[in-house]
Amino acid sequence: MSKQTGFTLIEILISIAIIGILSVVIFASINMFRNRQIIKNATIEVTQAIEEAKVKTITSYNDEIYGVHFGESDISIFTGETYDAEDPDTIVLFADDSISFNLSLSDDGENIVFKRLTGETDDTGSILIELVSNSDYNQTINIDETGGVSF
Repeated sequence: MSKQTGFTLIEILISIAIIGILSVVIFASINMFRNRQIIKNATIEVTQAIEEAKVKTITSYNDEIYGVHFGESDISIFTGETYDAEDPDTIVLFADDSISFNLSLSDDGENIVFKRLTGETDDTGSILIELVSNSDYNQTINIDETGGVSF
């Protein structure tokens, strides 16, 4: 009698199926983590931009007031009462086509402008940050009249 060694076809197919299932689970987990990180990073960028503009206004940096402008997927800090994309002092801090900003501010605008010395704003409301490819991944940031940020 000859003794055969090796794997049977069934054993190989089961091994391939297990590898396939594990690959799908791992890929899904990595994708979920990536999506959460994109939203988390955007939330940090928005919060930092708002705080930077507020601090610059309170301290009268360059004897100006500052504001934050929200484009469809970008954030800019600008000087003065109104946003001007052509102003050389306007600084684009964050731009990412994979996210979108949906604003619900008291003046229905796209800007948050701070008052000198107090840091207060009339532009209160919320900013919804969403992943373009999957709106299940989102974060809401609230702006109060003191210029405070919460999420």
